[in-house]
Amino acid sequence: MQSKMKHLSAFSLIEVAIVLIILGLVLGLTVPMVTASQKVSQRKITESHQQQIVQAITAYVLQHSKFPRAAGQSDGKMGTCSQGDVCLGYVPYRDLGVPESVAKDGFGRWFSYAVHAELTRTGPASDASTEKICFVTKRAIRLKSSQNQEDLALSPTDPVAFVLISHGEQGGGALLDSGDSLPALGLEAINSQNSSDFYDGQSPDNSHHVFWVTRNNFMAIYAKHPCSPDSQIGQGYSSATPRQTSGRL
Repeated sequence: MQSKMKHLSAFSLIEVAIVLIILGLVLGLTVPMVTASQKVSQRKITESHQQQIVQAITAYVLQHSKFPRAAGQSDGKMGTCSQGDVCLGYVPYRDLGVPESVAKDGFGRWFSYAVHAELTRTGPASDASTEKICFVTKRAIRLKSSQNQEDLALSPTDPVAFVLISHGEQGGGALLDSGDSLPALGLEAINSQNSSDFYDGQSPDNSHHVFWVTRNNFMAIYAKHPCSPDSQIGQGYSSATPRQTSGRL
């Protein structure tokens, strides 16, 4: 009888071991799938929020004939943007009329918004004291490839209007509520500084998701009011087709 009990006990332990092995295999397959699915969802949320922000910027430009300034704080109110060629900060979600949640990417971190400073000081054609959007030709924001360092927007008369950055899963350089930012290295550090240089395209040292667009592309594709090739001499808008391409969403 005792021998039979030992046999049953040993058999039960083997069964438990088999079950544990099976559970380990299932978890080993399931966890990566869940993680991958979560990352896809975060990317989709990021892209959706980027699109909503671009749409809100478009509405602002059509109403005010200038681009919105970056917010200096996480309250979403536009800052002064009075120094330098590029204004970098938070998305001004309050002035754009979008929820605070939209100003954050799928990873729950603030987008960084960099805008050509001169394009935030333009105005309508009826106001002779302001420079019109299509008259600004100075190159302020420089976009380069993360893979080969090549310039991505070289037109001497079609400057990059703005850059919208999701700092990715690790959040390198992302702004915090306090106004500070998370540590960043390499190209991610450059993207997060208040400078004129930005890098697009993921690489071993850059996991940022970057959207950027030139002024002409923005006016033609989003605002539906293309700048004419000779707008610098007062021709205003035309149906000219833009040559530059915008960064990916």
